[in-house]
Amino acid sequence: MKQYYYCLKGPFFQFLLLFFVLGIIKNNSFGQVNLQSGSATFSLPILNWQDDKSRLSSIVALNYNSGDGLKVNDVASNVGQGWNIVAGGVITRMQVGEPDDQIQKDGTVSDITKYPAGYLSATNDASKGCLNAITKYPIYGEKNRIYKQHNIVAEDREQDYFSFQFNGRSGIFVLDKGGSGVLLGDSKIRISFTKDPNMTYARKRIRTSITSFSITDENGLIYKFTEHALTKILKSGYCDANKTALLKQPKFKKGKVYYETSLDNDEIVDPYIINGWYLTEIQDGLTNRSITINYTPRNINSAAGTDISYYRENNYTILSYKTSVTVTPAITAITYPDSHIADFNYGSARIDLNGDLALASINLRYQGRYLSKYQLKTSYFILNRYGTPSSPYEKKCARLCLLSVKKTGVDLKAEELPYLFDYYLGSNSSDDFVPPPFFHLKDIWGYYNGSSNKSYSNGNISVTTPLSQLDNNQLTGLCFLNQASNNPVINPKAGYAKNGLLKQIIYPTSGTLSYDYLQNKGMLSGVSADVGGVHVSATRLTDGGYSNGCDNPMITQYNYVLASGQSSRWGVEAPKNSLVMYNHYKPEYKYYKWSVLHPLGNCSYHFQYPGILSYESAINLTGLQQAMVALSNVISAASVVLEVIDIISYASAITGPGAVIIDVIGNLIDIGLSCIGNKSQDNTVSVYYNSDLNSVNPLPAQFERVEVIQGTGRCR
Repeated sequence: MKQYYYCLKGPFFQFLLLFFVLGIIKNNSFGQVNLQSGSATFSLPILNWQDDKSRLSSIVALNYNSGDGLKVNDVASNVGQGWNIVAGGVITRMQVGEPDDQIQKDGTVSDITKYPAGYLSATNDASKGCLNAITKYPIYGEKNRIYKQHNIVAEDREQDYFSFQFNGRSGIFVLDKGGSGVLLGDSKIRISFTKDPNMTYARKRIRTSITSFSITDENGLIYKFTEHALTKILKSGYCDANKTALLKQPKFKKGKVYYETSLDNDEIVDPYIINGWYLTEIQDGLTNRSITINYTPRNINSAAGTDISYYRENNYTILSYKTSVTVTPAITAITYPDSHIADFNYGSARIDLNGDLALASINLRYQGRYLSKYQLKTSYFILNRYGTPSSPYEKKCARLCLLSVKKTGVDLKAEELPYLFDYYLGSNSSDDFVPPPFFHLKDIWGYYNGSSNKSYSNGNISVTTPLSQLDNNQLTGLCFLNQASNNPVINPKAGYAKNGLLKQIIYPTSGTLSYDYLQNKGMLSGVSADVGGVHVSATRLTDGGYSNGCDNPMITQYNYVLASGQSSRWGVEAPKNSLVMYNHYKPEYKYYKWSVLHPLGNCSYHFQYPGILSYESAINLTGLQQAMVALSNVISAASVVLEVIDIISYASAITGPGAVIIDVIGNLIDIGLSCIGNKSQDNTVSVYYNSDLNSVNPLPAQFERVEVIQGTGRCR
């Protein structure tokens, strides 16, 4: 039987985030496939609790979503890659510029510990735009002078986005200066927050001031978010290839590779910001009955990937190593007013996320008696196999994965057969495997593409060569540049984005559900082409016992095509991976000086050396993972958040304008400035990145139409 489904599309749907953030567009599922995104979905209910004395309710479940495929920068939850535990709730900040609730720290012109006010307390009206001074940089009389922009210039003018998820609901809101949250979309829920300007952690002041959020839904239930997730601010700068120590500003030379990283530094004042608020209580205002949720903090310190930027005019590359240092709450118990309790127990330390633990079991109790226990068996993807990594190389390749869930019944006596999960692991081909976290080989959309990457001069790049051993020519190729074309290289490898995705579920009854995937296609410059990611093309369902008298599975096909036969994927933009930066330089206050070596005098300038911008970074990997889950519950946007943060970092990092200024002026200063003629310079610098800058678009690509063809599974 063939059925046609048309997904929403049009100007109203394209209005920024309005539709998808509130669940107005529901996850339109058919069987175990999200029709709009083409992703595989699966949900395993653990507890569906309903209070008989109030309007309180709560769910606990394990959810899976394949998204558009596994991106190399995707971070596994403590359940496993693609999985999420639905329990409690969280509000996560998606920071744009400075944190909205950051409290300004004043300082002198030379004070590099100062920081500006966030949006809520900024003194300049954001509607008037940025001050002209934001385009200026200082020049000094000496080299290697570190500076920070004036607070009045650097203060925040853009609102952060806040994602929320609780009890199966998801959405996004922003803050207004009146003390409330403004939901992006039409809903009757109310959001408020409280502030405390004197919060501390580890005896150090927290820069931000929002201490809690409260959300009241349409039924009058109050959701209180008071448990904090903190992100530590690190000092960023140039370093050696081993990332062990910060170095002074280098002199950029053609054909070379330079490095920068972020390290913990005692010079940073007030080094913490709050980027997440976890749900701690659900209260019924009429009965005063409530659900309470407890957490334990996890101190996570993990690598967060590497950005590559290539500076074309002077032909050099900068590798920017990113680090995430956070304090992240992990749920431990949910206590219900009728004496039900859900306990969350954790096992061994995670190898792929330093400081986190893998979820081991969920226990359900009533008045102390065990009702059931769900035991989770996890392992790791190690390239094209499952296992526990032992060598340093294997540990770098590891991604947490969920292999099975087994239920034990009342009083822990009745043990059921487990749910078993199998995943795509690649093939016997040397480049076909599950990519390590933050792997450097990927297409421009962020999906692993095996050996498809080439150097700028079109040479091969081996999948076994570490990023740190690649030269400038090879790194230029990883920024999607090739000597044969001026356009970004489009190089997805068909089917490789499915590695790490759910392949088959074996139910306790021995029935199975299997997923097939195909490469996404879209229109680029008017031509149909392979684009990033994959979608489900078919599901196969068997009853395990072949009660229909044969082993033919029930096959459901999903054809994402228009009536014309072309792909129905829309929202695909031509990738863009470069920025053009313009710089003006002019030395100031010319003077003459005399010496024994120069009895006739020579010329110099009091101010000729550009300052070096002091740069800090704060990356919350676990918070980003939570925000991605919140968004993917409503629409397939599972990697948008991380990409947004990456794009923001391009605009503020020292690999941006600061590096350009030093680069284009350094050689001029080193050879000496004469007093003859005009010494001002105007320069243009093209910077290329190893990702698609257009991915900052908050609306991901979706499918407009799908044909669903259901088979019968009958014997022939």
